[in-house]
Amino acid sequence: MKTSTTLAALAAACALLGSCASSRKIEQIRSSAKTASLALPAMSEEKVQQIRQTKVEDLLVSDEEGRQMHIMNAVRDEATGEMVATEQLRAAVLVARFRNIAERLGMVDMEFLIVVSDSLQDPRWQLRFDPVMYVMEDTLRLEPVLITGEDFRRGQLRGYDKYSRFLKGLSRDSTLFVDHDQAGKFLDRTSELSREEVEDHYSRRGLKWLNARKVSRKEELRRRYIKVPIEPEYARLDSVWSGSHPFIYMYSYRMPTRPGLRKVTVSMDGAIYEQDRLICELPPSEPVTFYISSLSSLADTTIRRDSVYQRGVRLLLDKEYKQALAILTPYRDYNTAVAYLALDYNATAAEILENLPSSAPVDYMLALSYSRRGRETDAVEHLLKAVAAEPSYKYRGNLDPEIAAIIRKYSLFAQD
Repeated sequence: MKTSTTLAALAAACALLGSCASSRKIEQIRSSAKTASLALPAMSEEKVQQIRQTKVEDLLVSDEEGRQMHIMNAVRDEATGEMVATEQLRAAVLVARFRNIAERLGMVDMEFLIVVSDSLQDPRWQLRFDPVMYVMEDTLRLEPVLITGEDFRRGQLRGYDKYSRFLKGLSRDSTLFVDHDQAGKFLDRTSELSREEVEDHYSRRGLKWLNARKVSRKEELRRRYIKVPIEPEYARLDSVWSGSHPFIYMYSYRMPTRPGLRKVTVSMDGAIYEQDRLICELPPSEPVTFYISSLSSLADTTIRRDSVYQRGVRLLLDKEYKQALAILTPYRDYNTAVAYLALDYNATAAEILENLPSSAPVDYMLALSYSRRGRETDAVEHLLKAVAAEPSYKYRGNLDPEIAAIIRKYSLFAQD
């Protein structure tokens, strides 16, 4: 008895010490206004596309100064819907608060990093981060990211285990509450009563009542035991954390474009939970901004033809590519080629462009078409022609990943 009392006292003392340490840590977080930050991955768009094909577990890597970082990945594989791993991200975080990205096939892919310092982590806590996206006049709340401490997760699993044992103690078979031996003997002696009447007489009413009471308390006990459910819909964005390293989570989001869309801003709210209690709200992070380029911006609006053609151009500018192409197809001009390229019909677009007089816009679009089809020599040749005629295409090339790839690969414009 004395030993058990001593152990209980020690457990209570440890819990009190842990609570005090947690309170001090929370006060430090509040007083310093610490929060997680958003940043941009230091990788090209084509590298991200390669990453989507790689499935690896989370990583512990070192940066260039020898500091270890925990890399957890949230790049969503479009085929399976699973979150897949990134490469080992050395110097993964960019200081810049914005990035130029390209709209393709009516969709925009955005990648950003959630960076959590080790001072925000504790095995007893669960950190919850809610990215918020501002798209023109709309505010979109994205799926939350949960970083769950090992002790917090053990507590969750203990709750599920207790509830599972409770459910196993229930019975839905009413025949288990009947004294079948006595009921059978009685039926052997008389035929005046039915089996149901006899079994009701010999039912173990106390056990039956107790089981019914337990059944009536299922939801109450579920809430008592499972204080913080492990939410299935967030399972892919929930990482159990152990260690003392900064935590980096790559978040991927794909959205359809819309007319007039020029930029998207992402911010993030955060909070710390201990068991089922909110113990600290974190300040909002600094935002990151994505500036969106589109092939529709390369449409030629100076051409004046009939009203039907003008409607097709307006649809093209509004990124309604299929509707625009339905109107522009008979004209087989530069804007028709832009619509084909926007829908990834690259060979058809090139066939039209090759029959047009050479110009900076035509050569740039040919370079884009050839690059997409792996004809890199032709792509470089036409890109250089476009830039020679109109130097601004040198900078436009950084907005189109297919052109940016050949600029880097062949060190074009390196002198600039």
